[in-house]
Amino acid sequence: MVKQKTVEATQNVREQEEEEQQVEELANAIEKLQEHGINVADIQKLKNSGICTVKGLLMTTIKDLNKIKGLSEAKIEKMLESASKLEGWTWMSGLQVEVQRQKVKKISTGSTRMDEMLGGGVESKSITEV
Repeated sequence: MVKQKTVEATQNVREQEEEEQQVEELANAIEKLQEHGINVADIQKLKNSGICTVKGLLMTTIKDLNKIKGLSEAKIEKMLESASKLEGWTWMSGLQVEVQRQKVKKISTGSTRMDEMLGGGVESKSITEV
C-alpha cells in the first residue's frame, strides 16, 4: 500500500514536471531576446518588472515600458522588434484591421433561422463552432 502511494506520488511529480516543460516550450521565455542582441541586464530589468515572456513584453504598453528605469526608448524599440520576430507578430493600425474585416464574407448555411443566429451566415476567414 505504501509502495503504491510512493509510485503514484513519483508519477504525479513526473507529470507535473512534464507539464511545466511543455508550458515553457509554448511560451518563449524572455531570455530568448538575448539571442537577438538584447543585453542580459536589460532582460533582467524586464523580469524584475514582471515581464517574463516574449508575449508578455509584446502585450505591455510602451508607456509602461518607459516607466522601467534604465530602458531608453531606443532599447525598448529594439526589444519590441526582436520580440515581434520571435513571436511572428506584426502590428496593424485600426484602419488596416477595418480594411481586412471588410473583405470577410458571410456564407449562407441554407437555413434562414441559422443565418439570423449567426448574424448573416458563417464568416469566411474564421473558424465557426456551432
